[in-house]
Amino acid sequence: MNETILKSSNKTESNDDVLRLADVGLAPVAGLLANYGLILKTVATDSEIPGSFWGDEEAGLIGNELLVRADTPLHSILHETCHYVCLDQVPARRSAYRCRW
Repeated sequence: MNETILKSSNKTESNDDVLRLADVGLAPVAGLLANYGLILKTVATDSEIPGSFWGDEEAGLIGNELLVRADTPLHSILHETCHYVCLDQVPARRSAYRCRW
């Protein structure tokens, strides 16, 4: 994970009230996700997020990796985390999971 990507947030007038990864930093989010066996992976701010159903800045989930950018909203991170946590405990199902909603 690269802390330098968190120095800028792509907030716009319409979404200033959304808390984003850049607002809280990687460490607390990665620590929370680790409790559930998830690995937080970052992608460059101008890159598409793999595994993201909605696209844009929304989090992506592939297997046990949660993919995010600095501008990813925290609610998106928590939403995808819930998908992973709520999957049954069969390791093969979790490792094969990729958001396809």
